[in-house]
Amino acid sequence: MTSNIYKLLEKKITSFENCNDKTAIIFENKKISFKNLILNIERFSNCLLKEKNNLKKPIIVALENSENYIYLLFAASKLNLTLLLINPDSSPEEIDNIEIKSKLMFFDKKNISNIKRNIKKKIKIIPIETFSKKSIQIKNKINKFKSKKFIINFSSGSTGKPKKIIYTQNLKISRALQLRESFNINKQDIFINYAPIYHSLGQRLIFSSLLFLNTIVLMRKFNFSEWENSIYKTKANILFPISSHLNLLVKSLKKNKNKYKHIKKIIASSSQVSQKTKQTLVKQYSKIFFETYGAAEIAFVSILKPKDHISKKNSVGKVSKGVDVKIIKKDKKDYGEICCNSKFLSYFSNKEKKNKNIFIKEKYFRTGDLGYIDKDDYLYYVARQKDIIIKSGINIVPKKIEDAILAESLIENCTVIGVKDEIFGETPLAICSLKNNNEKNRNTFELKLRKKLSKTSHPSKIIYTNSLKFLPSGKINKVYYREKYKKLIFNKGKLNLFV
Repeated sequence: MTSNIYKLLEKKITSFENCNDKTAIIFENKKISFKNLILNIERFSNCLLKEKNNLKKPIIVALENSENYIYLLFAASKLNLTLLLINPDSSPEEIDNIEIKSKLMFFDKKNISNIKRNIKKKIKIIPIETFSKKSIQIKNKINKFKSKKFIINFSSGSTGKPKKIIYTQNLKISRALQLRESFNINKQDIFINYAPIYHSLGQRLIFSSLLFLNTIVLMRKFNFSEWENSIYKTKANILFPISSHLNLLVKSLKKNKNKYKHIKKIIASSSQVSQKTKQTLVKQYSKIFFETYGAAEIAFVSILKPKDHISKKNSVGKVSKGVDVKIIKKDKKDYGEICCNSKFLSYFSNKEKKNKNIFIKEKYFRTGDLGYIDKDDYLYYVARQKDIIIKSGINIVPKKIEDAILAESLIENCTVIGVKDEIFGETPLAICSLKNNNEKNRNTFELKLRKKLSKTSHPSKIIYTNSLKFLPSGKINKVYYREKYKKLIFNKGKLNLFV
C-alpha cells in the first residue's frame, strides 16, 4: 500500500466504478462528491505551489472545521508538505511562542484582522476563504517537496504544557486501517465528526472515512441540537462522541428511539465514561456501544467491545492488536503507570526515546496514566498520575469521587482536584455544575454524598458553578481549576486561607 495519502485516495477512486458521484463530504447542508473532492484538492495543490518559496518550513493552520480544511490536508499530502495544526482560537501571543519556524499561515477570515495587528512573527498570513476561491492551472511539472513529517499537533495540555506530536503520512494511513478493522467498518457506513481537525481524533475520522470511500458528515464545531439533527437527516451511523457529551446523547436516544434506529456504533473516546452514563448505555444500547482508551501519541490502546460489557464492566477493553502494554509499578500497589509500545506510535527522535521521562527502556511510551491488566489482557484505567490526591499518605482516585457525584440527578458535570492541606498534605475539592442551575436540594445532595463516600475521600469543599471549562478534546480542564484554586489552603479538611 502507498504511503502517500493523496495517492491512496486517487487509487481507491479509480479502482471503483461509479464512486465519482458518491458523496464524500456533507458540510453545512452542502454535498461534495468524490469527483469534486479530487478537483478541489488539485486546485489547492496548484495554489500552494504559487507559494513555493514559503513551503519548505511547516505551514501553520489555524482553522475551524470546513471542507477547505480537508482540501488543504490532502493537497499537503500530495505535495509532501508539513502542516502545523493549531487551535483557531490561539492568541497572537500563543502563536508568537510557537518555537517551530514557519513562513506561511492559514486563518479563517473572521480572525485574521486581530492576528495581523498583534502578531510579531514575520509570516505571510492567508485567509482560507480567499485562497480557496483561486483557480490556478500550473502546466509545468510539479516539484514535490520531500518532508517526511506530515502533521505536527500539540497535545491537549490536560495535564500541563502541551507537547509536540509528529505524524507521518504512513502512520495516518495505519491508524485509519486500525480504526476500520477494530470496528468492522464497511463502505456503506456514514461517519459524523465534530472533533476539531487540529485534534488527532478529527484527523483519524477524516482519513478513516474518505480514504476508503465512506461519506463523512463534518460539523464546524460541536452543537448538540445540530449534531442530533445531522445524525437523523444524513443517516450517519458511526458516531464518535466525546465522553463528556454521551449523557446528552443518552437522553436523546431515550426520547427518540425510532428516530435513531439506523445507528450502528457509538464509540466513546477522549476520556473515560462516567459510571452512570456507562450503565445506561450498557443496559439499553449494549450491542452498539464501544469504549476506547488511547492517546494522541499512541492511537487506540484498548477497545471494550459489546460482548465484554458484563464480564469486564470496569475495563477499558482488551489491548489492541499491534500494541504492547507494560504496567510499571512503584511501591506495592496493584496498579502502575501504563506504558505502551505500538506500531501506531507517533514519531519520536532518538534523543526523545532516550529521555526517561518520555520512554521506558527507549521502547515503551509513558502515558502518565495509571492502570492494571488482568490475566485475559484487559486493561483497567485508574486515573491520571497527576490527578491522584495524596491525603495523609493515602492515594485518592478523583474518578471514584466524580462517579459518586455524577450519580446524583442534581449534577450536570463535575471535576475533583487536590488542593493544599496544612496537616493532611492534600485534600479533595469538587467543582460541580448543576442541571438547569438548580440551587434547590443542594443540602440533600451533600448529605447523600457523605453517606456514599468515606471520610478520607469526601471533598473538603464543593464549589458550584454555572458551567465547567472544557478543553477542545472534550476533557474537563483540570489544569485551569488547579491554577484557579491553588491558593486555597485547608487545615484538617477545613478551609483555613484563601489568598
